Amino acid sequence: MSPEALDTLKKQIESKQKLFDRSVQDAQEDFGAQQQEIFSRILQKVAPVIVKYSDENGFGLIIDTSKQWPQGPVLIAGDSFDITRAVVELYNAQSGVAAPASSGAAKPAAPKPAGAGAAKPAAPAAPKQ
Repeated sequence: MSPEALDTLKKQIESKQKLFDRSVQDAQEDFGAQQQEIFSRILQKVAPVIVKYSDENGFGLIIDTSKQWPQGPVLIAGDSFDITRAVVELYNAQSGVAAPASSGAAKPAAPKPAGAGAAKPAAPAAPKQ
């Protein structure tokens, strides 16, 4: 292959790689925007249930741990503080939505705090809008 033809092919490959990279970035941004919109719609429905659950169970703070550190602010959170399943079950009961069939890998619901004077554990949930 001649050096000119080789240079032309290299430029075509670089051009197509840039186009591909831009398309991937655009797709990732679209995905992120759609994910945020869906999350916001779900949070509007579930937020009152999270508030009710936290009030009834003595939680003073709910923290979203869906993003692992360093992307998220929480370094570590034990499964015993995860209230997701309990909140979803409460939401399903209040909304009349039937829960999907369990895969058997569900986490146990968070325990209630020990007493009024006990420290309240942080638990993951959705961030405020």
